[in-house]
Amino acid sequence: MVVAREYAPLKRRRNRVKQLFRLARSYLSYRLGRQDNVPPPFRLWIEPTNRCNLKCVMCPTGMAPKGHVTGMMELDRYRKIIDEVAPFVFDVNLHHRGESLLHPEIVPMIEYAAERGLYTNLHTNGTIMTEDLAQRLTRSGLDILSFSFDAIEPAEYSKIRVGGKYEKVLENIRLFLSCRSEIGSKRPHATVEAIDFDPGSSPSSRRDASEKMEGLFRQHPPDVVRIKAPHNWAGEYDAPTDGRDGSTYTPCLFLWYSLTILYDGSLVVCPQDMGGSIKVGEAGSDQVLSSWNGETLRELRDRMVKGQVDDLSPCNSCDRLRRNRVAGIPREELGRFLRENLFR
Repeated sequence: MVVAREYAPLKRRRNRVKQLFRLARSYLSYRLGRQDNVPPPFRLWIEPTNRCNLKCVMCPTGMAPKGHVTGMMELDRYRKIIDEVAPFVFDVNLHHRGESLLHPEIVPMIEYAAERGLYTNLHTNGTIMTEDLAQRLTRSGLDILSFSFDAIEPAEYSKIRVGGKYEKVLENIRLFLSCRSEIGSKRPHATVEAIDFDPGSSPSSRRDASEKMEGLFRQHPPDVVRIKAPHNWAGEYDAPTDGRDGSTYTPCLFLWYSLTILYDGSLVVCPQDMGGSIKVGEAGSDQVLSSWNGETLRELRDRMVKGQVDDLSPCNSCDRLRRNRVAGIPREELGRFLRENLFR
């Protein structure tokens, strides 16, 4: 049996108390509505690429017009970003608008962040997984790998994930889970996700769907199978309301604890801002911290606290501001948020 390579595990365990303290400070700043002197961002979304090989019906990337500009983040830029943020960021989501596994240097990207003591999370459609890639990802130091599968039946999959092949993707996910088992590693933590497109579905029907999906992976099961509600990507997608009447406004948490970096280095305030409309700086040029408490973000936090977002795009179209919440966090995501930030 080959033992998986480990990256900075002791350093990350020792930082658990620091992690909880940092998260509490960020949350306190959010609840108090502070605009300035907000603790440094806790989490980043870094986009290796905005290219994708599918045209999913609920995804702004898949619905983008033909000929829209796409690209890959340069490895040197990425390393500068990680060097800049490693002293204060806890974890990095290495995905955003595109399929991250299309980036030829995605494994070195994961390794570089892991070696600096950062937790790493990657989301994929699973279409281009190979045995070699599965083994390299398992040994890379990646902490979480989630697969978007979105269907139990082939016909349903074809309608949602246009361009994907159900049988091939199912085989690829099973391949990864098998490789991880053979290597004998508990990392990356593996999740298979599906979106519940039925706004009238009951908890029992979602449990049934989850059990059916779990049945597809009996031999080497993932750690989690998750059936989740869709969101509207800040107005880019007409998502079912799932009973949300839009009567309750709550300021968005993202402005107090995270930033998003596009493949070209553009620093934007929110992962729901798929068009990069609200740019606050350029990452990799020592601008992350200065932008974090800079004029643009201070004004945005002030407007968010006051609810003055009617003319603020894309925030004015985002369903996250109108979701049912507990302590400022969307209710359906609270459990996941706590698991990822407190119990991981």
